[in-house]
Amino acid sequence: MDYLSFLTLRLERCPGRPELDGQDYIVLNSTASLSKAIHPLGDYEHIHCFLDNDKAGMEAVQELREEYGCAYGTHRTYTEATTT
Repeated sequence: MDYLSFLTLRLERCPGRPELDGQDYIVLNSTASLSKAIHPLGDYEHIHCFLDNDKAGMEAVQELREEYGCAYGTHRTYTEATTT
């Protein structure tokens, strides 16, 4: 899921949750850019990844899990949100 889709779904489904506005976001144009984002992500307790549901997206989530142990892929969540 791209960032604009995430914001659209968030506003539609969670308008009463202003705490979501206080989160930080890093937008990558490609999973090939992940190496540039790895070190800035080290200070976060939770990392939620909105990536394509393909091999590259899954490998990126796995790489973050191996590095920090706190990365969560949202492939399933996004699929459920768009089909319900």
